[in-house]
Amino acid sequence: MSSLSTWSRVGGRLAAAAVVPLVLASCAIQPDPYTTKELQQKAVEQYKTLYSKQEPIKGPVGLYEAMARAVRYNLDQRVKVMEEAFSQRQLDVARFDLLPQINAGGAASHRNNVNASSSRSVITGQESLEPSTSQDQNSYTADLNVVWNVLDFGIGYFAANQQADRALVAYEQRRRIIQQIVQDVRSAYWRAVAGQRLLDQVDPLLRKVAAARADSRRIEQLRLRSPLEALTYQRTLLDTQRQLNDLRRELLLAKAQLATLMNLPPDQDFQVVMPDDSDFPVPKIELSPDQLEMLALTYRPELHEDIYQSRISRDETRKAMLRLLPGIEFNTSLNYDSNSFLVNQSWYEYGARISWNLLNLINGPARIELAETQEDLVKAKRRATAAAVVTQAHVSWISFHEARDDFSNAADLVKIDGRILDQFKAGGRADRFGQLPIIQSELNLLLSQLRRDLAYARLQSASGQILLSIGADPLPDQIADGSLDTLAAAIRDTEHRWEKGDFVMAAELPPGAGDGQAAMPEAAAEPVVGPVPVAEAVEMPRRPGERVEVQAAAADLPRQAGEGTASSSSTTSASAPAAQPLVKPSVTKPALNKPEITHPATPAAPSMPKLGLAPAGSARQATTMMQPPSAPSQAIAPIAPGPQPSAITAPSPAEIAEPQPVAAQDTPADQQQKVVPQPTSSGSLMQRFFSSLKPAS
Repeated sequence: MSSLSTWSRVGGRLAAAAVVPLVLASCAIQPDPYTTKELQQKAVEQYKTLYSKQEPIKGPVGLYEAMARAVRYNLDQRVKVMEEAFSQRQLDVARFDLLPQINAGGAASHRNNVNASSSRSVITGQESLEPSTSQDQNSYTADLNVVWNVLDFGIGYFAANQQADRALVAYEQRRRIIQQIVQDVRSAYWRAVAGQRLLDQVDPLLRKVAAARADSRRIEQLRLRSPLEALTYQRTLLDTQRQLNDLRRELLLAKAQLATLMNLPPDQDFQVVMPDDSDFPVPKIELSPDQLEMLALTYRPELHEDIYQSRISRDETRKAMLRLLPGIEFNTSLNYDSNSFLVNQSWYEYGARISWNLLNLINGPARIELAETQEDLVKAKRRATAAAVVTQAHVSWISFHEARDDFSNAADLVKIDGRILDQFKAGGRADRFGQLPIIQSELNLLLSQLRRDLAYARLQSASGQILLSIGADPLPDQIADGSLDTLAAAIRDTEHRWEKGDFVMAAELPPGAGDGQAAMPEAAAEPVVGPVPVAEAVEMPRRPGERVEVQAAAADLPRQAGEGTASSSSTTSASAPAAQPLVKPSVTKPALNKPEITHPATPAAPSMPKLGLAPAGSARQATTMMQPPSAPSQAIAPIAPGPQPSAITAPSPAEIAEPQPVAAQDTPADQQQKVVPQPTSSGSLMQRFFSSLKPAS
């Protein structure tokens, strides 16, 4: 016994000697901040990685090359790619949770003495047996067991489905980022084109303004004009100079913003491809607001995210219900023991076990109610997102038509100012004011060119905003490789299809993500209150990613009461499965009768809505929308070379005619008026506003 106690004391001291250093080492850990030199070194390394592994710019950058560079090198897009890859890896891990647990174990033990014991009678209190043992001093055991819990399997199944939906959410977020990047590049590129074209003209224009100010002061001194007229003219020149300086600063920032989107250093100098000064193709988007809304409700990634979030919430409710059930566990194992006293040193066993956490019966209903509340919250968010998507599609449609009219007016103003300048130069008019009228005409022409180029940039941005509002993907599902040339060609081909009204939406399930999941639910499963009743049924593919050619009905012209509504048609590719018509729910709302300025001398036959390009000046509409007056912006006011009219003469009521409903089959083709599809709104304020614009009868 003394030797045993001695060994016990020695073992305790050895254990204490091993534990004390570990405890002291854990207490000795202190924060280790980076030094300034180390931080500077890391900053240099990080700066090198920002713009590394990028193809150098070899010449002027075109629109599609800029989009391809942004899609490939933009850091925000790279982050979304990594998040999608991370979600995919999480899905792979979640799938393994469905498998049963397979545990393999082994152990080796050694005793310094014999594991012996004796027995004592509980009746007599006498020792009944001599001390004996049934275990070797050295033993080795091994086992392989399989455990499968039915309850854990059910919960893991719904958890894996949730992770699959999260991977799809990450995919939709990457779609949204790519669409937004392409739209930002489009807007920044055309502003950079305007800046590159006009910055070289702004400085000479500023010098001409300074010279005109000097001439005006000299004329004032010579009393060739009245003091009030000279001072007014000088004030106009000063205001023009201020606005030119503001415009110059804005144009200087456009190229820097484009460089940031392409992930180029902000100070890197590059040129953009300059189109011809007379080449201003005007996008023609003649899809009706109802068609845009249905496309947006079907393909917008934000709505797809909400759809997947609703499935995640639904699975969370099912998990809460499963936790109320008892858990059934099945197990089986193979065992081995080297103990020589055993009759069977290896054996196989199996069994079942049931367990039930009774506290789940108490907190289970609260958990289910919480999950159902979360599901209702997701549905409410989805409805709010759908309403916002419809509004964005509607607003983008209105903004595009406003931008198109602004550009048309700006282009006409350039022509008029050019003709005025030609008249002054051809007449050689040098009156008592010298060359001042010619200088004023040159200033007006340059200012008109500035406004035209900026209006064209806004028009391109507005057309891209329509594509963004409907969730149009600039890239197809599959690309041969990730080179810039391939990406640029793919984006160019996609936009050419858009110009023909052929939309290819890359909203299929990503490769490897969501295996075993159901096809994408239709975005319009829940009724969405639309602004107007839909007069046509637009066929949409059941699975996004299929080719859709959207054409408007020929019944876009006003129809007589009681006349049947013609439905628009959409065709799918030969390989696409049969599609069911997706009809927008009809909600009756009062339509707003907006007056239109009619040009009877320019008849136009009804055309099928499509997305195409038309040369500048050739897209003058037979009717133009009367836009509500907007607040004055920083537009540059022209400097009139002669006396200014005191007021703008308003058109007479006879010159403004509101189109009347006329049956298309009863009217000759040369007398039909082309009617621009009008947006509708349910707001009483907007209704009163547009009603106030009606011409007096």
